[in-house]
Amino acid sequence: MSNQARVSNGLLWVFIALYVLMGAARLLHNPHLQRLMPFISVAILMGFAIVHGIRRYGWRHFVFFFIVAFVISWSYETLSILTGFPFGHYIYTDNLGPKLWLVPLLIMPVPRACELRDGDVGSLYRSGQLDDIRLLDLA
Repeated sequence: MSNQARVSNGLLWVFIALYVLMGAARLLHNPHLQRLMPFISVAILMGFAIVHGIRRYGWRHFVFFFIVAFVISWSYETLSILTGFPFGHYIYTDNLGPKLWLVPLLIMPVPRACELRDGDVGSLYRSGQLDDIRLLDLA
């Protein structure tokens, strides 16, 4: 294993440990910490997604994927806020931080981490390393 792979593995495990600690910290019911939880959680998820995405796909492919996914996510969120399609009528309050028109910047990065994971699961399935039964266990 190369030194770069060791470093990225270490970083991924640090992000996983931080996310678990954030889950445990929620039990403290500290109001100051509760206000920061969404921002910290997104930062941890984004850190994981960036390290994993760059390691798996390379800088250029990851940045291209992120920009395209960000624009699509923002477009769908805005369309839904304005018209109710496809997610229904809703609004975001100012508690989620700065917005890009109607959508908080905090919203767009979260699905990117899930999409990267889904792409990994799909590639494992296509390569035959993951069968139908284990695929159901991941759901």
